[in-house]
Amino acid sequence: SEELLDPEGVFVDFKSWLHGEGIPEDLIVPKSILLAQVDSEIKRWRHGSPADKLVTDNWSWLEWVHFLRNMHRPKNLKKIRALDDTFHFTESGNSEILAAWLLRCIEMQYEPAYDRLDSFLGNTGRRKFIEPLYRALKESPEGKEMALDIYRRARPNYHSISVNTIDELLGWGK
Repeated sequence: SEELLDPEGVFVDFKSWLHGEGIPEDLIVPKSILLAQVDSEIKRWRHGSPADKLVTDNWSWLEWVHFLRNMHRPKNLKKIRALDDTFHFTESGNSEILAAWLLRCIEMQYEPAYDRLDSFLGNTGRRKFIEPLYRALKESPEGKEMALDIYRRARPNYHSISVNTIDELLGWGK
C-alpha cells in the first residue's frame, strides 16, 4: 500500500513524503502538553503576573529554555530583575538555561548579568553557546566593544572551529 496509518489512525501518504517536493498536505504537527503549559505561564507573565506567582514546579531545562526564548521584552528592567531574583538564572549551572538567559540579558541590556556573561564566555567554548551571544553583543557599539574585550581574553582557550567562527563574526584581526 502507498498509505500508512499514523498513531491516531490517520492515513499518511508516504509516497509524497519520500518522493514529493515540499511538505506534504498530511503533515501532523506535534503538540506538547508541557510546552503548552509553559506557553500559558508566558502569557500570564506578559499580562502582569509576578515572577514568584508563575507555576514552574518540576520544569526541566527544556521548559525553561522555551520560556526564556519566548518571553517578551518587558518595558522596564524591574520585571527582568524579578525573574532573576525568583529563579536565579544568572547563577544557573545549566549551560542551556544560562545561554538563553544571557542572550535575553544582552538584548535587554540587563547589566547585572554582564559579569556572568563575561565568565561564561571565558569558560565556555562550545560554539552553539558562544556564537549567539557574540552575535547579539556585536549589535551595539558598546556590546561590540565588550565582545572584543572578552574575546581577546577567551580566544586562546577556544577550539579552532569556534575561533574561526568568532573571528569572522567579530572581524578579528582585520
